[in-house]
Amino acid sequence: MIVDAHCHAWARWPYDSKHPDPNRGNIDALLYIMDTHAIDRAVLVAAGLGRDDPRTDNTHNNVYVAAAVNDHPERFAFFADVDSFWSPEHHHRVGAVDRLEAVVDELAPVGFTHYVQGEDDGWLLSANGLAFFERAGELGLIASLHLPPGWHQSLAELAAIVAGLPILLHHQGLVPSGHRSDAGQQERLLALAALPNVFLKISGFHYLTDRSWDYPFDQAGPLLTRLAVAFGPERLVWGSDFPVCTQHVSLRQAIEVVHERLRFLSEREIGLVMGGTLQRLIDARARS
Repeated sequence: MIVDAHCHAWARWPYDSKHPDPNRGNIDALLYIMDTHAIDRAVLVAAGLGRDDPRTDNTHNNVYVAAAVNDHPERFAFFADVDSFWSPEHHHRVGAVDRLEAVVDELAPVGFTHYVQGEDDGWLLSANGLAFFERAGELGLIASLHLPPGWHQSLAELAAIVAGLPILLHHQGLVPSGHRSDAGQQERLLALAALPNVFLKISGFHYLTDRSWDYPFDQAGPLLTRLAVAFGPERLVWGSDFPVCTQHVSLRQAIEVVHERLRFLSEREIGLVMGGTLQRLIDARARS
């Protein structure tokens, strides 16, 4: 079974208003690519991008992806976008708990996603931030977080406080490899493996290197190996980052990176990375 931990679907392509393409990343395109590559299930990571132009506006992406879950419950689950950096509610306005509760009541996601930019602004460990994540844990949600390396120390402290909240960190924690690599960033990322509620998304491989198209990402190989050893297959989850990844690699390549770079894992362990670990998390949330 393959379960994609990180993909998107938009009613309109959010990145280029000069060449809008309503079919490039919509639900039908995603279903087609899933069928073509034998992906059994996917988690839609909502992202309300493009609000500055009607040709790219996906302000209501939560509603769009929730409808896909309702239409195809056997294929999809979703993480609702709450207060990410492209929204008016970021950076970081009072009322996040209320906004989280509202989207959960209305759309019933299995989790939420939150994207930040730049340097750590202290919100994760603020009174408002802690209340937000503590409430997420009480609601039985999964947290899917896009946090650049400068936020990882605060994430470590947060994860220890909200130990019952599963936290999925996007795209290898956005830590680069090769000559762009910072040893301190890598060590802080690896230190997160000591926190049992922190899971790492093996996804978005184009973020790792300068040559984003350079499958099978030789430059990233050593870092991926260290991460796999540190976190283990029980806390690694594969994600395609479709349709964003298709600007860099094919969907088949996004799948095969795991088999190529983590070939020291057993078949059972690869099965955990490719879906078993994530499905266990989703099933646990459904029972909570």
